[in-house]
Amino acid sequence: RILEALNDYGMKATFAVNGEIAKRYPPLIDTIKSNGHEIAAHGLSTDHIHHESLSAGEENKKIIDTLDCFNETPKGWMSPARNQSSKTLERIAKAGLSYCLDWEMDQVPVTANSQNGDINLIPNSYELSDFTLLHTRGQTEESWLKQIINSIDLLLEEHERFGAQMLGLTLTPYVIGQPFRIWALRSLLSRIKTTNNVEAFTAGDSSKQFTDQNASAS
Repeated sequence: RILEALNDYGMKATFAVNGEIAKRYPPLIDTIKSNGHEIAAHGLSTDHIHHESLSAGEENKKIIDTLDCFNETPKGWMSPARNQSSKTLERIAKAGLSYCLDWEMDQVPVTANSQNGDINLIPNSYELSDFTLLHTRGQTEESWLKQIINSIDLLLEEHERFGAQMLGLTLTPYVIGQPFRIWALRSLLSRIKTTNNVEAFTAGDSSKQFTDQNASAS
């Protein structure tokens, strides 16, 4: 349902996929990619959490094992449970990844410098995710929709002072993809599509634009 809604409104998204899911369900990956969307590696599985007690070898193996599950190496990374060690960023940079979706921050990306290269941190708005608002807090679909639209409207108001900003929108198939909720996503996509100066980008596109802008500025 989410794929159909995105396709109907001509929007592309980033799908965070566990390595084990990629191995088990190749047709799912093929469908996502054939519709022009992108894949971000979401760790090996939710049983393989990254944390400070992991040795360098253990964490590097988790990353390599994850990437080996994909026919085409993703450019983006989201840690299982968005949990990192203090070395995760430099280790995913060494593996050739260019952006990370773990970080909760303001409405602009930032670059993390590591000895293995730079990683763009693309803001992930947990406060506005469908899981947080609809599942954890038990809010209505109307409230979820209103809070996101209010956020978009405020960022538009702030544009003159701050320039372009982004709003990381997290969707969960078993939450917003439910048959009694999908109308709210379609309403949101319609609002985005018809609002001037608002556009939907994948995380990879946002990362590339950020990198290009920094290169131009320097």
